[in-house]
Amino acid sequence: MIYKTNNMKENNIKNAVLESSLKSGRIFSIKFRKLDGTVKTINARLGVRKYLNGKGMRYVPENHNLIIIYSMTDKGYRAIKKHNIESIKYNGVIYSSLI
Repeated sequence: MIYKTNNMKENNIKNAVLESSLKSGRIFSIKFRKLDGTVKTINARLGVRKYLNGKGMRYVPENHNLIIIYSMTDKGYRAIKKHNIESIKYNGVIYSSLI
């Protein structure tokens, strides 16, 4: 396992990893803290267009500091607050933040 921590700003690392995952459409693992305080790890993808209803969202996720991912396990969309992300495992590398 290769671990990378925040030599850059924490948000820059998260955004770079999520952006590269979106471009490739590859599956990644994300560990985040839920609103009730529990920690959850799921396998997810970005950029999934299946199961959409065609109406779109009623809000812009970026305005609320959210990222929309598709959970491969639950087969559903999830909204995660970016500041609640603890680590992302992508392409065999774990990107984690120092808390």
